[in-house]
Amino acid sequence: MKARCIEELQKFVAEFTERREKVTDEVLRTFTRPRKLEFAGNPNPTQPLSEQGAAGSEANGSASAPAKVEREDGRGTKGERKAAKLAEKNAAKLALRQKGGEGAEPAA
Repeated sequence: MKARCIEELQKFVAEFTERREKVTDEVLRTFTRPRKLEFAGNPNPTQPLSEQGAAGSEANGSASAPAKVEREDGRGTKGERKAAKLAEKNAAKLALRQKGGEGAEPAA
């Protein structure tokens, strides 16, 4: 059994070494060069494209904006919950600043 495994591994390593020798600096630069990413949208939308385009154009006046999908439990996405929590925190800070600013007298 061990002999069989050694043979298979030697074949794999030999093929890997051959392919690795074919990689030149130019090929490496081609794969590692910075380039602009092209986003074509979500390939697995939760709604068909026809519904997304119609809902987005009615709500935002833009056909390219995806429709916002409401969750059944009403919680929203993780990002939406995080943004809401941050907004609450910022509102509380602002309220504290305004409270402190009203009663304070200017320094002479």
